[in-house]
Amino acid sequence: MTRGDLFNINACICAELATFIALNAPEATVLVISNPVNSTVAVFKEIFVKHGVFDAKKLFGVTALDHVRSNTFLSELIEGTLPQHYDIPVILNDENILDALIHRVQYGGDEVVEAKQGKGSSTLSMAYAANKFFNIVLNGYLNLKQTELASYIYLDNAIPGVTELKRDLKPLLDAQHLDMPEFLATPMTYGPEGVATVDYTWVNAMNNKEREMFYIATGFINQNVEKGVSFVKA
Repeated sequence: MTRGDLFNINACICAELATFIALNAPEATVLVISNPVNSTVAVFKEIFVKHGVFDAKKLFGVTALDHVRSNTFLSELIEGTLPQHYDIPVILNDENILDALIHRVQYGGDEVVEAKQGKGSSTLSMAYAANKFFNIVLNGYLNLKQTELASYIYLDNAIPGVTELKRDLKPLLDAQHLDMPEFLATPMTYGPEGVATVDYTWVNAMNNKEREMFYIATGFINQNVEKGVSFVKA
């Protein structure tokens, strides 16, 4: 299916789930993994706002699959290492290797579809990534351990670190004539109330390649969000 097909099907499911959560478990922490996540998280947000129960610290788009894939693919390149040896905010410095790894992370799902000869998708790797993220959020909720991992959230200034994140992003976005995104995937830690702190140090640590990719992604995020918002309003 295309992303458009996925959105039309999943947005309806997400809107129904969001409504039941808002009515029956308004204080729940919600992890959204339905594609396309950039838009479906916005569907949840709008439904929660409509019912007066939106809490930006407790609504997450799960982006752990790219993190898991980058760790896995790098371990395959470096002999004698395992995926758990890595926690990759930046992948190497060699441009040729970097480009190959970026492409593989982005299109890893296609590898699985081809290996299954079109008879399935990457459900197992997605389940693994979901489980990893869930356990990190759960450990934070139970106040057992704070682990940093990126997820996709609404950039509410009330969340510690978001004001600083926007401050550092603004000159970069202004230079490219890009609007500040309403939502963004960024590294953060998790606690009993959901997001504990957002890490903003990566903004000024990006190299030229990463900055270039960030601009491309940011240009699409608000369009994706608007698609989710328009769906709910319609």
